[in-house]
Amino acid sequence: MNKLRILHLEDDLIDAELIQLMLVKNGLECEILLAKTHSEYLAALDEGNFDLILSDSSVPGFSGQAAFETAQQKCPGVPFILVSATVNDREAAVYLDRGALDYISKKWKTSKFTTN
Repeated sequence: MNKLRILHLEDDLIDAELIQLMLVKNGLECEILLAKTHSEYLAALDEGNFDLILSDSSVPGFSGQAAFETAQQKCPGVPFILVSATVNDREAAVYLDRGALDYISKKWKTSKFTTN
C-alpha cells in the first residue's frame, strides 16, 4: 500500500511534529510535505499529487481562508482539513459549508499532550 501524501501548511514546527506524531500513533503511513510559508505552500500545490491537505488557520501573510480557496482552485477534489487553535465553531462551520472535509482544534495548545 502506498503512503498517504499530505501537504501540511504550518509555521509552528512543534505543532507540525505533534500532528505527525498523532498520525503515526494512529497507524497512518504517510509522507508529509511541510510548507511553512505562503510561497512554499503555493509551490507544493503546483506540484500536486496530494491525498490530503492540512492547514493552520494562518501563517504570516496568509490566511486559512486563502489557503483553502487556493487549494480548491489548484487541487480540486483533494480533501482539506483546517487545524487551528484560533478558529471557533461558527467560523469552522463556514469552512465545512464551503467544502472543507473537517476542522480539528489544536487542543494541545491548552491542555497537556501525551503520546502514550
